[in-house]
Amino acid sequence: MNLLSNLSIYDTLTMMVSGYLWLLLVTGIQTTLSNNILFFIACYIVGLVYHRIIDQLPDCLRNNKRILKNSHNEIEKESHKNLDLSATKNNYYKAYYCLMQKNCLGNIPILEAQVAFIRNVTPILAVYLVALCSGCKELCNTIRATFGNLCTVCIALFLIIIVLIFIRYAIQFKICKLVWEGTMYINKVLQ
Repeated sequence: MNLLSNLSIYDTLTMMVSGYLWLLLVTGIQTTLSNNILFFIACYIVGLVYHRIIDQLPDCLRNNKRILKNSHNEIEKESHKNLDLSATKNNYYKAYYCLMQKNCLGNIPILEAQVAFIRNVTPILAVYLVALCSGCKELCNTIRATFGNLCTVCIALFLIIIVLIFIRYAIQFKICKLVWEGTMYINKVLQ
């Protein structure tokens, strides 16, 4: 399987899951795989719209100065060498596009797709948590019927949200580190 098909799978999953969760929350519609192909198309469309809305919001983790600097410093510490580029957003973009141009991104696009999935799902889970804690009758009944204990589900959702935030930070850090590291090695090989 090539990179493009892997990204398509991640993209589709991101759109389908977020679309399904929104439709389930808003309409209460549940379906099985064989039930209705139009429902899955609707999930994908809702997911696309939601993804575009999320893209327009400011993202405190995407290319965050602290993450860029810390990952840059870690590479310098591990390699015992100074990178030719300072840890600025502009230099990070140059490094990223240098890797892209030389077809050396490796698994960075997959990690970026994982970040996009977490970025899309976390707010939806937070809305579910708020709806459950505020006593949304239909959702509470569905959760009780499916899982039994509402309190346990709320605690689990809260913990999942916290864990996803930390995982997203770790993946974002890894992406930045891979970009700096890749650029350092490309520059070393080209010199």
